[in-house]
Amino acid sequence: MNTKKYFQTVNWNSGTLTITTPTTVAVDILQNISGQSLFLPEVQNAVASENALFDYELIVNDPNGYISTGNILIQSAASDVGVTVNGVPIYTASTATSKLFLRYLGNNKWVSSDGSQQGGPQGNQGAIGPTGAQ
Repeated sequence: MNTKKYFQTVNWNSGTLTITTPTTVAVDILQNISGQSLFLPEVQNAVASENALFDYELIVNDPNGYISTGNILIQSAASDVGVTVNGVPIYTASTATSKLFLRYLGNNKWVSSDGSQQGGPQGNQGAIGPTGAQ
């Protein structure tokens, strides 16, 4: 029995792109697809091997900067129910780095990042407490 897994890169030339299997690990944007939709692999299929699992990552490469000035719509597989990308059913994404990293966190949650921001925003300074007795 051959247990070797095969991974592939898909070229995105036009229109909507649907990633049908979790063996796809990268998408290369070759034409201006601004405003088009990317459907992510299923996470709720009854056949477990057809699902993207926790920590699956899909990398979208945009070497020509088509989505640095435009955007794409990222959404879960049409058959999945209640799945979100960055907390919303349809996430509008662009990139300042020529890459998008889409990671499945489990529990019907995907996150998207272009890798440009490390960590969240800085919080406000807390109140200064009373001075101790001398």
